[in-house]
Amino acid sequence: MHDLRVIDADGHVDPEYTGALDWEKAVEEPYKGRAPKRLPFRAYGARTFIEGRLLERTYPEDGEFIDRNVLEVHVDRRGMVDPHLRMKDMDKEGIDVSVLFGSGHMYLGASTLEDAKLAAALARAYNNWMADYARPYPTRLKNVGGLATQDPGEAVKELDRLVRELGFVGVALPTNVHGKDLDHPHYHPMFREAESLGVPVCTHMAAGLAGSGIAAAGTDRLRKHAYVHMVAHPFEAMIAIGCVTMGGVLDRFPRLRFAFLEGGCGWLPFWMQRMDEHYEMDRPVLAAKAKPSEYIRDSGQVYVSCEADEVALEFVVSAVGEDRILYASDYWHYDAKFFGSVAAIQGRRGLTDTAKRKLLGENAARLYRL
Repeated sequence: MHDLRVIDADGHVDPEYTGALDWEKAVEEPYKGRAPKRLPFRAYGARTFIEGRLLERTYPEDGEFIDRNVLEVHVDRRGMVDPHLRMKDMDKEGIDVSVLFGSGHMYLGASTLEDAKLAAALARAYNNWMADYARPYPTRLKNVGGLATQDPGEAVKELDRLVRELGFVGVALPTNVHGKDLDHPHYHPMFREAESLGVPVCTHMAAGLAGSGIAAAGTDRLRKHAYVHMVAHPFEAMIAIGCVTMGGVLDRFPRLRFAFLEGGCGWLPFWMQRMDEHYEMDRPVLAAKAKPSEYIRDSGQVYVSCEADEVALEFVVSAVGEDRILYASDYWHYDAKFFGSVAAIQGRRGLTDTAKRKLLGENAARLYRL
């Protein structure tokens, strides 16, 4: 395939767990003395201490489970903190543009803190680090910022700064915070601003945030990391897309785009059918004006990322449409299919060249307006 522009719709940086972000230097006064601290711990290698408590729940049956992200980033995954090394990895993989998401508790988890002003300061510091990381390669590295959502007014101000001043191309939100799912009116000011700025809202589950105020499906009963990670990512994406489509969010904000990331896409046709069934049964009490499947297929507001090796990818594309699925490398999380993810999609015989072109770049260009 000639002249193919490959856009990674979901790659990661990791300044927090690796220590590349020095919180005490990065956070403005008067919050420096209250900045997060990474303390050595037998599980995960370290845990974050803030507001007088340790964050990130451990998984008791795993014993001394060590976070593989932390270990491997120092070996061969330094591109998550060094943009020059990332360029080499992108070139080797065949990626032209990477859309960057953070990792660690404060990227999404700032919204769970009790002190809204401290949370907003931490979000600003994280976003500033991301802006500095991407600055050497402005045409190849594009940022999606995180927000502290406790104070919608402050969140709107930060979103405006990210897009207008720093050139970010999207905003990431948790799938839920303290019992508020994405159809809750609390998020309306943020959605309205994102719609006005023309940037998408991107949802991401982070299983390590379980117990912090961000609920992850299954963590109320599952005690092994493998179980939690296996369940939380796709199930939270399913819940989030259900809330957004059935909750009337896409009707209220008809120009706002959503991306549901890092949960695969094999579940999507089944979930569309199940959502439609429940929409028909409970239509009088639901805010949506159309079936969830219609929003997903026809509105141009909904995008879902795929895994390069998903056995159901061709079926999903035929059932949902080739304009709705995104290539995402998940660079360099421990479960990323990297290197080889671009080649894996290019080599799929069940996808047309047009579908491959859309999945690998054109859909992400439309989503992020690149």
